[in-house]
Amino acid sequence: MSLASLWLLSLTAASAAEPVGYTCCADRTVSAVMRAYLELQGAVAAGKKNAYRHVAQLGRELEDPGGLDPVDVAVFRDLTLLVNKLHKADLDDIRADFVDISRNVIFLSLRHEGGDLTVAEAWCPGRGAWLQTDLDELDDPWGVGCGEWRR
Repeated sequence: MSLASLWLLSLTAASAAEPVGYTCCADRTVSAVMRAYLELQGAVAAGKKNAYRHVAQLGRELEDPGGLDPVDVAVFRDLTLLVNKLHKADLDDIRADFVDISRNVIFLSLRHEGGDLTVAEAWCPGRGAWLQTDLDELDDPWGVGCGEWRR
């Protein structure tokens, strides 16, 4: 289990009727990864067959962790392994691994709060969590119509 997985398991996940947005990502490198992740999340939620292109963009943003600390570098490494596995993957394969990608990105977002993006965490019971910027409507990346806001 990755460091991000262990850390997120320690958080108490409570449902909320309204989204609780927070700002991310104060670090420029993490912000670029977050933006690529959000593009991927949108493509997967929309059911776009070419979502693998967004996986490739996420991979490019992960190439240089810059001056990040060793914990963040380890998360980048975990994400890179996931992204490399999904090179040219179809939508179903991307959706199957999306929870693991999200887990790592959520971890990074909480470690680097305070940027110019406002994100909220949503949860689909039996599937996992994800981040999104639309605070008006849940955008389930698995296409099964589930989701609730987390706080």
